[in-house]
Amino acid sequence: MTSSDNECVVCMEPCAELSVSCCNGHRVCEKHYLHRAKAIYEEGRMAFHADNVHRCFLCRTDIQDDKFSEEHHKRLHIIQAYGMFKLIENELGVEMSKEQRNRATRNLLMLPFYKGPFDDNVLELLR
Repeated sequence: MTSSDNECVVCMEPCAELSVSCCNGHRVCEKHYLHRAKAIYEEGRMAFHADNVHRCFLCRTDIQDDKFSEEHHKRLHIIQAYGMFKLIENELGVEMSKEQRNRATRNLLMLPFYKGPFDDNVLELLR
């Protein structure tokens, strides 16, 4: 195994503990998939379509859900809910405050795994 075998193809750093590989061996830190979804929602687009699957950043092959950690799935659900509220706002031409969007996201997900204060931006969980 060479040092490049454990290198993230996105940040070119050694992969974080939570990383995923596609069937072609391209390895990526899980956080980059979360950042990608967050950025797409912030642009006002859908991050996932009918197939609802992550794809490798390099070769675009599907990466199955079971390759990702439970923590990744929890954070992705938050991003998806938050992003959907942003898309609904754009569609309806209304604007929610961060606090309203955070409260709506929490209520939608009923976040049993998140015990902390929820007044701050929910996307801070990604950092």
